[in-house]
Amino acid sequence: MCSLVVLKIHDHNASWSWLVALWGLLLSLSACGSAEDSQEHLSQLHVIGASTLPLVSLASRPGEAPQVLELTAYVALPPAIEVTSIEPLVDGSAVDFVSLSAQQIKVKKDSYSYQSYVGFQLLSFKVDLAVPENSALSFSAGSAQVRYGLSIKTAAEEEKFWGVFLVSPPGSPELGLVNPGVAISSPNSNKVVAANSEVEINAVFKEPPEEELQLAWFVSGGEIKNRRVASTSWKTKGPGRENLIFTARDRKHQSFSMDIVTVTVE
Repeated sequence: MCSLVVLKIHDHNASWSWLVALWGLLLSLSACGSAEDSQEHLSQLHVIGASTLPLVSLASRPGEAPQVLELTAYVALPPAIEVTSIEPLVDGSAVDFVSLSAQQIKVKKDSYSYQSYVGFQLLSFKVDLAVPENSALSFSAGSAQVRYGLSIKTAAEEEKFWGVFLVSPPGSPELGLVNPGVAISSPNSNKVVAANSEVEINAVFKEPPEEELQLAWFVSGGEIKNRRVASTSWKTKGPGRENLIFTARDRKHQSFSMDIVTVTVE
């Protein structure tokens, strides 16, 4: 999953169980399967998502310093567990993509940043990706796809993460694409809603999306009426704190946005 991530967690009083369920959501979206299909992955080290800046790049020019994309990746970890290594991963068997070499992938180890939450922690880090020259690329439908890989290890686990970014020629309208970004507009974070009631929930885009997006809602408790639209309703359950998550994906341009709010049900 290579995609632009806008990750906002408005409340630290999250539980490991809902994050585990969120992993299931992200895995099921990427695999087009059900949450039940992903249960074996739920308690493992996992890359939640990654972003490139810019979203689409020009090819590098011969004789000049290569174009460089900055990748930001987000990794969820159990409490008190740290990543022991993050290294480039190269797949020489890929035939549909141009693959970056290990020398074209530079992990910025001084960029590691851990954020602790109740029941889990979140690691973000940055990677420089060197864009190949035109002569190394294979353009189709106006753009070329470039693949990269990362191996992320803890003392007990390894996550092999493969991503793709796009390269377009000069003058291509794709070069101006930006991630639309998402925000849950209602309910607001820390809002109090009634138990066993129907609550209207809405998400908005910060920029008008250029392509049709794959949308999804998830809630840690209760039931979403229609998970695949930006405005729908949520049937709450009993009292407690619940997390609403909204995601938007553009598989064509590899963008990904997510917003999370915490709501009190009374």
